[in-house]
Amino acid sequence: MPIVTTEVDYFRAQLYPPREHQPLAKTKLLVPLQDIAEVVTIQRQDICPIPGVAPGILGVANQRGQLIWIMDLCEIRGDEAASKRLNPQEKLTIMLLQQAQGQVGCVVAQLQGIVSLDLQQGQKIEAQWQTFYPFCDRQLSEGEDWAFLLDIMQLFEYLQMG
Repeated sequence: MPIVTTEVDYFRAQLYPPREHQPLAKTKLLVPLQDIAEVVTIQRQDICPIPGVAPGILGVANQRGQLIWIMDLCEIRGDEAASKRLNPQEKLTIMLLQQAQGQVGCVVAQLQGIVSLDLQQGQKIEAQWQTFYPFCDRQLSEGEDWAFLLDIMQLFEYLQMG
């Protein structure tokens, strides 16, 4: 009898920068490995802001001759960017996500490698986390911490509406 496994490989990243006693610092973003094209580092000044776009969309960046939308999922709520003084020299770590519709880059604070997780261990995302992880549909416990599974289709739908 064949053994059926429900484990899938994910790339784990810290979305929110670590700060003392901040619950978000203990959370992680999980992205299906097959949806990641590559990880790149770019300077903030290389992102061309586009006026009138939805919160969280920083602008576009040229990646080998192709314009890529760059998003900061921490700024989706729209209250982070106004209070921060941005450094144009700041280097941003970007995960390039790919689907049939194209690519989008997501800013992450820290990469944490590849993990294999069982999807059956996940549960529907709790309301308290939906504001901070708006394109995630499941959450998994990692000891005392939580990891949230990105639904890349929701992310691309947001881009098409914005």
